[in-house]
Amino acid sequence: MLSLAVSGEQAVLKRERGGVEQSIGTFPASVGNPIVMYFMETALRDMAKQAGGSPFYIRNRIKEALLDKAERESVTVRYGKDDITAERATIRPFVTDEARGDMGGFAGLVLAVTVSDEVPGEYLSLVASAPAAEGTEAEGYRTAITLQAPGGATQ
Repeated sequence: MLSLAVSGEQAVLKRERGGVEQSIGTFPASVGNPIVMYFMETALRDMAKQAGGSPFYIRNRIKEALLDKAERESVTVRYGKDDITAERATIRPFVTDEARGDMGGFAGLVLAVTVSDEVPGEYLSLVASAPAAEGTEAEGYRTAITLQAPGGATQ
């Protein structure tokens, strides 16, 4: 579980895993949502570690993809006990990358963000997924952060 607290001009991000709380970091609140930054950095570090690529190269390709036109779709999602309207934006940062052949399944990486004005902070979920590399029996990759409604019910 991730938690975010804002103290003055700083945002403090913590993670709880197995009953143990750990500080992830303190970020200037003015530079963007720390949970989104944590999610993106986690996905790119995982990719660099598993595919053997440079995190700098991966980060730059993701940044470029964010500046391009994302696929957008209106979706209905469950938030708590209600169905709400949201928008999902999806990018595929390596679809035309010249280094695709060296990326294994990560060449097919998909990053999807679901947002809605009807939830605090607007973000509902952040998902990174990639299929397994062709010709392997390995599983693909998936990491996600999903906002929980008050009371713990998820979307």
